[in-house]
Amino acid sequence: MSVHSARGAAWNRVRLACLERDLEVCAYCGGHATTADHVIPISKGGPSELWNLVAACQPCNARKSDRPILRRFWRDETWFAR
Repeated sequence: MSVHSARGAAWNRVRLACLERDLEVCAYCGGHATTADHVIPISKGGPSELWNLVAACQPCNARKSDRPILRRFWRDETWFAR
């Protein structure tokens, strides 16, 4: 398994800790979060550590893809309209 794999018990523990920390609220739209999103994507060198994760709903996580995002854009509806 790759070092950057999002599978396994270790990833699941970090993902659940992120969801708990963020109260299962999507950092981007404020909806119900079910996934953890890397603020600095793995493809750009971001680690799968709690400080680099935010809770996100599936649509927002998919929409963001592997783009990095700055905190000032969080919950900015116009960002996702682009």
